[in-house]
Amino acid sequence: MLARTLAVWSWIGLLAGVSCVLDGDPVDWSRHGYLVKIVAKLPDKSVKLCTGALISGSLVLTSADCVVDSETSKDLEEFAVITLIKKHKRRLYGLLVEKTEKWAVLRIDTVPTDKLCPPAPQPPRVLRLNQKPSLKSSSTFYVPISQILKSKCYLLGFKTEDDASNFYRQKQVYRLDLYQLMEPRSGDIFYRSLVKENYTACFEDTGAPLICNTPESGTLLVGYFQSLGRPISPDAAELTTPISTLEEACSGAYEMNFDLVSDDERLVKLIEKEDLGPFVDIYHKCGFVNSESS
Repeated sequence: MLARTLAVWSWIGLLAGVSCVLDGDPVDWSRHGYLVKIVAKLPDKSVKLCTGALISGSLVLTSADCVVDSETSKDLEEFAVITLIKKHKRRLYGLLVEKTEKWAVLRIDTVPTDKLCPPAPQPPRVLRLNQKPSLKSSSTFYVPISQILKSKCYLLGFKTEDDASNFYRQKQVYRLDLYQLMEPRSGDIFYRSLVKENYTACFEDTGAPLICNTPESGTLLVGYFQSLGRPISPDAAELTTPISTLEEACSGAYEMNFDLVSDDERLVKLIEKEDLGPFVDIYHKCGFVNSESS
């Protein structure tokens, strides 16, 4: 493990630029310890940055786009996952354990349950899915899409940094309270939220958790940020004009696109296979079982 970890950090400094949340309400990362940074090594020795969320003591959920080389469509193999638990930042080796056409899950060294489920009033450092975990057979409890669309939802992401050297030092996290989610357009699969007052995610927020305060089921991780919607310019010259900064590249977005995981049995089966015992323990000790809806 040590040799493998050292290999990860030999390339982690090659990040050319970071483009995360442009604006939002600042929050304390240590109070949202489920939020993680993901760095993947590309074949040309550069790196790809994304965001993810702890869904158990050893599993991180992110977008499938974060684990694929966009040039070759091949799965990437080397990942670093950066966490902040109790104000202690750690860089962990990530192993891809499953990828679907939508989401991916990485395995990391297990974070102890007592660190993920601290005493009240500290919030849990793991996100709750709409699952009823059981050592015999886990299942989901149904959360209608209509309920999610009526919920108050928000996105958490990291501060935009054009200078990659600042990325690992800074711990600034922003919360974006979203406009009401909208259903996908005809022929599309993404749920959407309009960008307001330039409060938007950016490219490396891909995989950032979409959290909704649902009226009947409480606070849940229901999906993740996937991409930005940008207006198509009728001006051909504008389409070929280079964008000088990362901020400019994202500030023209008019909506954010999201994938949902609230009705995905494959995720349930994966957790059963990879981390069921600790997962059940976390749901009891973090108080998630008592807040589940039947």
